[in-house]
Amino acid sequence: MFAATYFFLSIIGLGYATYTDLKERIVPNKLTFALIGTGIVLKLFESFSLNSYEPIMYSLIAGAIGFAFGYLLWRLGVWAGGDVKLVTAIAILNPFNTAMLSQFLPIQHSLLNAITFPVFPITLTIYSALMVFPLGIAMSLGAALKHKEVLKTAWKNTMEKAISLISLGILVTGITTLLENFLIDRVLLFPILIVFAIFPKKARLPVIVLAGIYSAYFGLIEFVQSTLTISLPLIIAYGFWNLYSSSKKYAFSENVKINELNEGMIVDSYIIKRGKSLTIEEGPSIKKVIKQLIDNKLEKALQDVKIEGEIIASPKHAGGLEQETVDMLKQEAKKGNFPKEIRVKKSMAFVPAIFLAYIVLQISGDIIWNLIL
Repeated sequence: MFAATYFFLSIIGLGYATYTDLKERIVPNKLTFALIGTGIVLKLFESFSLNSYEPIMYSLIAGAIGFAFGYLLWRLGVWAGGDVKLVTAIAILNPFNTAMLSQFLPIQHSLLNAITFPVFPITLTIYSALMVFPLGIAMSLGAALKHKEVLKTAWKNTMEKAISLISLGILVTGITTLLENFLIDRVLLFPILIVFAIFPKKARLPVIVLAGIYSAYFGLIEFVQSTLTISLPLIIAYGFWNLYSSSKKYAFSENVKINELNEGMIVDSYIIKRGKSLTIEEGPSIKKVIKQLIDNKLEKALQDVKIEGEIIASPKHAGGLEQETVDMLKQEAKKGNFPKEIRVKKSMAFVPAIFLAYIVLQISGDIIWNLIL
């Protein structure tokens, strides 16, 4: 009875939060606090009924875990405050995955069982992130169809990379064939690939050709199938990633006039104040920082990450601009000290992803934890 009550309360709460998030881009405090309060009261009643402290204890532990993960994502600029409170509320109601809908599946399997450990908020957060990917891909495709140059750029880059990925498929197939023929454990494949990556570029091609010839000699059809099995998924994945990279300027941000700027909008770049002047600057490139770390340029990498000056607005602040900042930027623009137009991120409702993740978990159970454990 208790499990069904928590399930229906969660569905109602997530459903209403999804509606408000899509309509107004907010999750009402009244809703989240009501869910938290109701959850604690029900868990206390359950503990009293069962004469056990475990229901309320696990509920509070899960709530703390949910809040900690949510707070981390808020600090990273991924979630807004309403998302954090909502996940905390769902965690209090559901310290465990009850997998309520899995019992209606025609096939039952132990992998679909729920585990008795209060990690449901962690699983919910992971699944929520996964649910966002289809939406991101859809937005990227929509932007690409409107801007043909994006499709051309993504296609060109993917075709150029395809040669390298097919070469990788040939190399892996050749090495695997060699290891199998000499009854050597496949685990050596990864160290061999790491050593190969250190090879000079001119020396790589002959090795790839020899690996391909060797594998094809023992079975041409198997060689082709194995090469395509390895390389095609990599090419497709790279193509989608390149499409995202090429289209994010159009898909995930837009230009807004300063006089139309509103509280809650998220800027696409950093607004920095140095002295009396305001500047718009791009954030540090992760790719550039990683390259500098690989090249053992730690000091330069740290300099690039650090932003000098007072950060007035940041693209990492999921809560968006405060009204005070909006008013200040409008005043500075009137004085001619700031551009009349600024680029902001297109808002993406995250609560629908949490709602969808919750439903999927009620069907799939704790399949991830069961596979790991």
